[in-house]
Amino acid sequence: MKITKSKISKTESNIKILLEKEDYVNQFDSRLKDLKKKVNLKGFRTGMVPVQLLKNMYGNVPNHPSMCTSEIERLRLNINYLTRMRFCSGDGSLDLENKGKPHQAPPEMKPWFDWNLKILQDPVHILFGHWAALEGITGKKNVTALDTGCVWGKRLSALRLEDNRIFACNKIN
Repeated sequence: MKITKSKISKTESNIKILLEKEDYVNQFDSRLKDLKKKVNLKGFRTGMVPVQLLKNMYGNVPNHPSMCTSEIERLRLNINYLTRMRFCSGDGSLDLENKGKPHQAPPEMKPWFDWNLKILQDPVHILFGHWAALEGITGKKNVTALDTGCVWGKRLSALRLEDNRIFACNKIN
């Protein structure tokens, strides 16, 4: 690791930190092996999640099944579909960069629940979270966005499953 400091004025300095892979890789791999023993990920017995999956489960590519060239990439894509999907195109390609409101969708993209999906025609109620910009509004009777932005100082919401009634309170202390 290289740290350089350059003085800009009497009260300001610029600090640059150059971190190279060799500076952290051994500590990272060691910590990952320890973490592997404790990770509880659906589909795997505790302690049996492949280290390669843990190393590679986050990322924006691939964003479509046709781009998967390995099992790890297929798993990453499925994890993204289940945990990070917001906007997608008609062919199922994900946009994992944009997190805004539906009217801010990139060209050719829509919120996943605005596509004519078979599951939306079934008599099921879909609950999802992790999209605070929606503030709980999807415009669909059978699709409920539970994230109403509590982390961002907005409301904390809960849904009573028996009657689909939403309870909310202003930000928590």
